[in-house]
Amino acid sequence: AGFASSPTGPWEIGDVIMRSGHGPSAFQSKIGPGAPPIKTRFGWLNIFHGVRSTMAGNPYSLGVAFHDLKEPTNPNKIRISAKPVLMPSRSDCMVKDSDYVHVPNVVFSCGALNGQEDTVAIYYGGNDTVMNVGLANIEILNEMCNLFPINPLTGKHLYFL
Repeated sequence: AGFASSPTGPWEIGDVIMRSGHGPSAFQSKIGPGAPPIKTRFGWLNIFHGVRSTMAGNPYSLGVAFHDLKEPTNPNKIRISAKPVLMPSRSDCMVKDSDYVHVPNVVFSCGALNGQEDTVAIYYGGNDTVMNVGLANIEILNEMCNLFPINPLTGKHLYFL
């Protein structure tokens, strides 16, 4: 991955700012981008997707992170919640063993809108067969990052139960 000030280059290699974790996490196997970041009073709200490999498959969940407004690429200033904000729990986002769906047990977001009174609308697909929308309170998302933080570069939990 890289960046440039022009489509014709020159391209520079970017630094890793978030990495999938190790150990018990909804994002232990893979992470990837979701909706473009949204500017909030807590920082840049980043809704991303993550995967945890299990014996029952590889469910995709949505995670939340807040990046510093002035230094959004500084990993030391990124707060990530270890807890997913959305999991494939609705019937249209889960499948039975007898059903065939190309991408089972998945929620995947490519869009989010800043709403009124600290809400965000998160548009997400389920199983590549439906599109849904969910509302979340930005203050609660911020609190999730404070209560259940993980290290952006190692994925290790920074909290104890």
